[in-house]
Amino acid sequence: MGRDHRKLGVRPAHFDAFEVALIEALRMRAGARWTGELEDAWLRMLRLAVSAMVRGADEAIAEPPSWEATVTSHEFRTPHLAVLRVRPHQPYAFRAGQYASLESPLLEQAWRPYYLACAPHPDGELEFHVRAQRADGVSDALVHGTRVGGTVRLSAPRGALALPERTPSADVLLIASGTGWAATKALLQHIDSERSRAHRVRLLLDGRTGEGVYDAAYLEDFRLGRPWLTVLTCQAEPAGPAGPAGPSADRPALRVLDKMLAQRPGAAARQHVFLALAPEVPEASMTDSLRAVAARLAAAGVPASHIHHDTAALTGVTGTSASTTRTGLRSA
Repeated sequence: MGRDHRKLGVRPAHFDAFEVALIEALRMRAGARWTGELEDAWLRMLRLAVSAMVRGADEAIAEPPSWEATVTSHEFRTPHLAVLRVRPHQPYAFRAGQYASLESPLLEQAWRPYYLACAPHPDGELEFHVRAQRADGVSDALVHGTRVGGTVRLSAPRGALALPERTPSADVLLIASGTGWAATKALLQHIDSERSRAHRVRLLLDGRTGEGVYDAAYLEDFRLGRPWLTVLTCQAEPAGPAGPAGPSADRPALRVLDKMLAQRPGAAARQHVFLALAPEVPEASMTDSLRAVAARLAAAGVPASHIHHDTAALTGVTGTSASTTRTGLRSA
């Protein structure tokens, strides 16, 4: 967080002001229940957290707090979903499967995370898949207000979906829904580039009724000539008023997953699973989807340490204003 908050211009003096303001607010709220011991406990907790954030910021002193990037391509895949390619003005190091927060000049200091939909490439270009959800959000500004030649700002990359560097050859199961496909696309490119590790990869892609798999042409071209990759796609039930759901307990994606896990009994313990759910789903649906998938994986014998996901970030969003900084992968 300390590394990431540098993009907002946060300095140590801001932490001091925050400490004073928070303690005063707590004192006023607690009234007679506030004691010296309680204040000391709060101060110890705050200073521990602040010291960790300051340390994280100091460790990243050699890298920029944010990266300016020029939009080189903007393509609509549906009326409300765009694929953006951008070229950072400075070198941008990241790993396939990670995400970055973007800021549009139309909404300064409003940041929203999106998966990087590509593995690192010598040309330095980055790809993002953005679905607009409402008229005043960052995603809407990127989808409907961004043009080729325009600029955006990027935060440092984050995320838990990168392929473990020291993992030996193993089966890989990729599960993606909605724009979570972006992270999966990057992982497939990375696996394809390092065929020295003989991965057997299975992809379960949960599409949306009416849209299907919005990047289907790329996926169809990619799977040709790659016998190590098995792709299964399924259509989701119609989305409700809250938007598309992830793979909840009664969805066809989970029924397909059950069949996939049953095909190779005993192999589950040796595979790594990467779960990239649609960032645009409601938080409750996201949590239910993760629990449903995790239960099936555990029942099949997949170790918890082999299940990789960003759901802690996905469901960690606070606030609803477009001007609020978000640190979770949700679409605004």
